[in-house]
Amino acid sequence: MKCELFKGWVLDAKPLEKGVALTLSDGTQRIEVALENACFDLLFKPKKQEIATQLLEHPDVKQHFVEEWFEPPWYTTTTKVMRFVFTSLKSVEKIQKAMLEQAIAEVYGRFPDRVTQLFWKLGFPPNTLINSRAEVLENPQTEDYAQPDYSCAEIRFYDCAETFFPLTHAKPTKFSLFVKKGGERFEITKEEITKLGCYITEFENVDVLCYATRYHFLLKEAGANLSSPLVLHRNSPTSEGVEEALVRLVEWSKISYTPLRSLASSSIGKPLTANEARLAHKRRYLIPETQVRLESWKSLDELVTHDKGGLLFRPKAGVYFNVAQLDFRSMYPSLIAKWNISPETVNSPLSVYNVPGTKHLIEFERRGVVPEALEWLIERRERLRALSKERKDKTLELRQRAIKWLLVASFGYLGFRNAKFGKIDAYECVTALARHVMNRALDVAKQMGFRVLHVMVDSIFLQKETWSKKSLKSL
Repeated sequence: MKCELFKGWVLDAKPLEKGVALTLSDGTQRIEVALENACFDLLFKPKKQEIATQLLEHPDVKQHFVEEWFEPPWYTTTTKVMRFVFTSLKSVEKIQKAMLEQAIAEVYGRFPDRVTQLFWKLGFPPNTLINSRAEVLENPQTEDYAQPDYSCAEIRFYDCAETFFPLTHAKPTKFSLFVKKGGERFEITKEEITKLGCYITEFENVDVLCYATRYHFLLKEAGANLSSPLVLHRNSPTSEGVEEALVRLVEWSKISYTPLRSLASSSIGKPLTANEARLAHKRRYLIPETQVRLESWKSLDELVTHDKGGLLFRPKAGVYFNVAQLDFRSMYPSLIAKWNISPETVNSPLSVYNVPGTKHLIEFERRGVVPEALEWLIERRERLRALSKERKDKTLELRQRAIKWLLVASFGYLGFRNAKFGKIDAYECVTALARHVMNRALDVAKQMGFRVLHVMVDSIFLQKETWSKKSLKSL
């Protein structure tokens, strides 16, 4: 039922024959808001001019442009590409498939998915509070947003020994159920499996359903008609609860503009890379499907020097007193941001600064995509940390942890050659700078009279007969 005064969070977006339908939920009910004017882009470079002429006659083409975009891998030169604006996503995907199969054009902008790219155009990410007129009711960029009050349910199965069921192969004999809907909470623990059918109405049709999907048949046998827009797979005994999972996924969705449905079954690399892709799109950087970055040639001696990880000591086993551990906060992401390390800035034609301990050069004339994207995440996390301590808010703490894992993964993806924004040379720059920074920190600690017991990548263990927190802070 559509109501002019309805307010809810954007839970999902589904393409229609024309435009898209946004699924809004206020935690009690859901409605769909049709955006018939929503459009989808097809960015390509035709190998034959008649392709564009034929597309102009397509009924779903709304506009077309010839634009200048920057070319990979260095993004220092531009090339002309065609951008056709369609009113139907189905038409875009059909034409794109034909172009690729017949090899008649180079297609760009296929990552992330076009529903995510649609939110770029709308100007707000999923999980934003809007009304049924698609008017935004909150600042979509703030960290201090109201957590979407989606209805949710979580079911866990147990065996006869009352352990978490996926640990065993016995048929489950008990289950636990947690439901949150309309501000009310319902929970039962270790109920007999035969009574599952008595609680179907409690978890049917919630916004988010969380359970071990390998046991979907148990719910079907109990007569459940599952129709939740979002299902979270929970096959691990150590998996987080549904409420904690939602906080993490909503934060990633806000950062990457990716719907929850896409994030629920994806790796952490998806929100991380989608955030970088949004920045690249703003700069009109073409993102090819197949990466064209190659690892620079190295001799065996150079490979031994360059192919190293972080600094790591082998401490002497024993019991030590008066020991303090100093840990660098977000060390690797901070180095990437500070030293402008990105696939297009390392060993580019404009690179001039030599990274200590390597033969790689870095460019500082323009900001790289990866460092700018990570810098925003680092700042966002710091603001959330401060708000969390000030308000003692568990939700804010979970959000900053969600960003922490994005930052942790950012270094690994930078070294993944097949990542959209990955390059081995950039990865080697980060590890070399990390070793350089740690060695400088060790020199300072020794000059101040500390004994170094252990070094572990971004942590230093120091010992001194007499020391104070003031002396440690001076480091």
